[in-house]
Amino acid sequence: MRSLPFLCLVLFLQLVPAVEVVATVTRHTDGDTLRVRIDGVDGTLAVRLLWLDTAESRNNDHGKAMPEGLAASAALATLVPVGAEVRLWHASPILPPDTYGRLLAVLVLPNAPETWQQDAATWTAQGHMITAGHSPYWRKYGEAQAPLHAAFLVGHETAKDGSAGAWGTAGKWMRDKSNERTAKGSRTP
Repeated sequence: MRSLPFLCLVLFLQLVPAVEVVATVTRHTDGDTLRVRIDGVDGTLAVRLLWLDTAESRNNDHGKAMPEGLAASAALATLVPVGAEVRLWHASPILPPDTYGRLLAVLVLPNAPETWQQDAATWTAQGHMITAGHSPYWRKYGEAQAPLHAAFLVGHETAKDGSAGAWGTAGKWMRDKSNERTAKGSRTP
């Protein structure tokens, strides 16, 4: 059962136009999901990184493990190791938790300046993972807000053109993921 502080946090995130929450990384699940601890919230929370969809790192209902998924998991763990203090950012419209109960957020890296949005490729996990070719700019459920959209799109094209990461080893999978789109009003990842 979810704790009352968790439910209050989710409600708070849905009421404010944009918010950053400080969190500490406690575990890496794969290349696009991790667990964090937020002061005042019991236990840890799963966070799904918006606009990323990395290959699977182990066999599950979503697909078979791929070497690219293991590389993406390792890259995220290097980028934000366990114990790192990060910021989770939500923008309007606030997204509810996904079907697995994970918070959906942009992960702002440690030591990012207050103006991080102007250089989202440098100061977000999403920017790094897309530019390194671990994930396409995954717009299945819509595009990031400006100026994040422009940064992620440039990173996507740069990685694709340079065959970086999974673009060089699993190009068809990356193209298929980057072309996924869902009709407006569909459930978030």
